[in-house]
Amino acid sequence: MLRTALCFLLATSAFAQVTVDRLTNAAKEPKNWLTYSGSYMSQRYSSLAQVTPANIKNLEQKWIFQADSLQRFTTTPLVVDGIMYLTQPTNDVVALDAKTGRMFWIYRYTVSPDAKPCCGAVNRGVAILGDTLFMATLDAHLIALDAKSGKLL
Repeated sequence: MLRTALCFLLATSAFAQVTVDRLTNAAKEPKNWLTYSGSYMSQRYSSLAQVTPANIKNLEQKWIFQADSLQRFTTTPLVVDGIMYLTQPTNDVVALDAKTGRMFWIYRYTVSPDAKPCCGAVNRGVAILGDTLFMATLDAHLIALDAKSGKLL
């Protein structure tokens, strides 16, 4: 039981708080992807230099996330201190270990049957501030989730 508690504490301590200052200076943290497009500069470009034209042929797949949906994915995952937050259609939020692909949690939102999306069942991903993830749902709700546990706030 002590071992389980220790593993839980280590896993939850990996979830870092994202401050306004971190978001404002996101370009200074190239190992993270804190906002849609990477930073407020919206360049959609990482300044990491490990992958080059000379070594790109050596890249290999390390893990795969098997999504529950075959619908379109139109979002950019966030990466915060090794945790990847992504959405899958219609409105599920998933937290993964970015290094191993291990799932920490999944939050499933049930869209109202009355929702009539104009452009398919797509979403625009999540945003983060502090330890809270925010997602606009397909049926026009704004939800907040605890980034550590995936629980609805």
